[in-house]
Amino acid sequence: MENPLKYSLTTRFKDSRIFGLLEIAPGERLLDVGCGIGYLCELGREAGALVYGMDKSRQALHYAAATVEGKFAAASAEGLPFRSNSFDKIIFADVIEHVPDDQKVLREIVRVARPGARIVISTPALEGVFTRTWLKTLLHGEEDEFQKNYREGYTADSLAALMRDCHIGDSEVVYTNFFLSEIFLGLTKISYALKKKSYNSQADLVDLSASVPFRIYKSLLFPVFLSLGRLEEWLVRRWVKGHCLIVGGTINKGL
Repeated sequence: MENPLKYSLTTRFKDSRIFGLLEIAPGERLLDVGCGIGYLCELGREAGALVYGMDKSRQALHYAAATVEGKFAAASAEGLPFRSNSFDKIIFADVIEHVPDDQKVLREIVRVARPGARIVISTPALEGVFTRTWLKTLLHGEEDEFQKNYREGYTADSLAALMRDCHIGDSEVVYTNFFLSEIFLGLTKISYALKKKSYNSQADLVDLSASVPFRIYKSLLFPVFLSLGRLEEWLVRRWVKGHCLIVGGTINKGL
């Protein structure tokens, strides 16, 4: 089965950045905290990692386990069901804004990471042009158990400071999702909102991907949106801060 997140603009703009910061070597143990339906787990497996994923949505995990070679667990980020010093690389993508206590969760992630492990965190940036507009916050008002927003995002400085407080240093910062990509993303979110009244987890995308509108989008619109967004990123990324903040760091235990 083809993962529907392959056709998510925001996911595709950030996936290469995440893995560029991780620098996975074959045989390393990779943990995806809040893995959803396993798109990033699949990319990690293709890079040669031994993949572990956890999420609160059992429906999403069922799809991930059926499509990705790895081990998956239903759990909360506040209490990871793994031994200390277990992982070489960790992905924490678009989850930190959804947890009540971000510092507690990061300290739990540090616990299961090996000394010197690499972690990459992605989250909405508070420095983009459309930040705090209806275009950026559409669907952020969901109050279900998986998608509630406890904060709208971070600045690069605030996230790096939080990471340092949790013994994660050597921060590297990149941005994605600038102007056109955010407009395209907003249009797809509007279309989704018209199709479905609520969004509970990534598992909802699996059913949506079988619809005729999604197939049209996948075949005709997505390639155009992705190409234009890539071109825009190449042109402006050195001068403009995007709407997705991605920060990589190294876990320094005992410091």
